[in-house]
Amino acid sequence: MKSSVKVKEIWIHIWAWFILLSFPVVVTTIQFNELQPQFIVRFLIFPFVFYANYLVLTPILLLKKRV
Repeated sequence: MKSSVKVKEIWIHIWAWFILLSFPVVVTTIQFNELQPQFIVRFLIFPFVFYANYLVLTPILLLKKRV
């Protein structure tokens, strides 16, 4: 049961990031007919920062269960 929940959570994260990142990429490609390298790097930084916060900082700082 726990394994199937984890797999569903992973798929939800994959689809959410795909949807969140595909819209600006499509709009930029349509407007400028190309993607700038710095644009791609910026979009790769967003998931990294999110998961660093989600997996590392939140458990350390917020989920200690102490006052």
